[in-house]
Amino acid sequence: MRLPRPPSLILILILLALVSCGHKHDPVGRYEAKHPSEGSTIQMLLKADGKGQWTIARENIHFGWEQKGEEVWLHSRTGGVIVGKIDKDGSIDVDVPGAGRLLFKRIQTQARQ
Repeated sequence: MRLPRPPSLILILILLALVSCGHKHDPVGRYEAKHPSEGSTIQMLLKADGKGQWTIARENIHFGWEQKGEEVWLHSRTGGVIVGKIDKDGSIDVDVPGAGRLLFKRIQTQARQ
C-alpha cells in the first residue's frame, strides 16, 4: 500500500530542484573597468588559487579573494574586505572606498587547474 505524500513535501522537493539548477558563475579570469571620474582603465586578475591583482597605472595591488554565492570577497593584505556582486552576465560590480563603483567586465577566462 502506497502512502499519500503531503503536498508541502512535494513543493519543497520542487523548490530544491529549481534552486540547485541555478547557474553559478566561475569568477576566475581577467577583467577591466573604467574609473568613473578619471576614465583610466583598471585591470583585475582573479586566479584559481585565490590570489588576485589589480593593475592601476602600472601599479600592482595584490589581494586574496573567495567566492561566496554570487559575491566575490576581495581581501586586502591589511585585513579589509571589499564585496563585489557577480552580475548575470559574469561581470563583477564593486563599490571601492575612495574610488566609487567599478563594473569589471570579463576580458579573458582563466582555466582552473
